[in-house]
Amino acid sequence: MEVTLNNGETRNLLMQTSAITDPDGRILYVMEMATDVTVIHQLQDHLAAWASIFHPSPTASRGFCPDWTGGII
Repeated sequence: MEVTLNNGETRNLLMQTSAITDPDGRILYVMEMATDVTVIHQLQDHLAAWASIFHPSPTASRGFCPDWTGGII
């Protein structure tokens, strides 16, 4: 969920809710918890940007790094 704070800043929140019931199953209360995951979203965006530049190659897992021409450095 994306929310805008009073100062205009936008934050990404992970919301969780749970009903607290009596023995008969009637809802007495609702508990809510919000976790700010803005930094995680920002890191995912950065990783996606890097992934668009550097593509995985079969030689990378063997310790070889291909250069831009396809040769091995």
